[in-house]
Amino acid sequence: MWNLIHQYLLCNKNKQEKSNIPASHSTVVLDSEVKLSPEDKKFIEIILNFTPKWSNFKCELTRYDRYSEYMENMSGFIYCEATIENWKTIENDLIELTLYIESERAKNIEDFNAFLQVIGVQEEDYSLITDIDIVKRTSDYINDTKHEYQSRCQMFSKIYLNMGCSHNDYNIV
Repeated sequence: MWNLIHQYLLCNKNKQEKSNIPASHSTVVLDSEVKLSPEDKKFIEIILNFTPKWSNFKCELTRYDRYSEYMENMSGFIYCEATIENWKTIENDLIELTLYIESERAKNIEDFNAFLQVIGVQEEDYSLITDIDIVKRTSDYINDTKHEYQSRCQMFSKIYLNMGCSHNDYNIV
């Protein structure tokens, strides 16, 4: 997530517009009747790294930090339609779950184990869990924590994580 935000801020560094999203900012959009403020729209665009179609957009987003120069400590649930162009924008910052398991287990075991903890694996089972069990638990985690406007995750669904995620920073798509 930080990489996306950092890239966004660098790309817009020389532009006149400022994205002063207040700390402790919250945005809730559960139906198309909600009118979004310019700050809300900028906040959503920064998080997604693209501008979604506002007609089908639903979300619950919270920023709870005290920094004005960058954003940290965000959580949210988002449902939106991604066009092919939108997907190409964010695709390079995501890794498919099966590839994440393979690479992160070998590369950074501490962050990998933190991910296992997030999806409900007990510490004593870290070395015993299979890749299929991790995918199933991730799918269960998504379904248990998703909001009702988000689609259910199936075993055949493609699950993506943000590249370079750590125990403090997970995006699950």
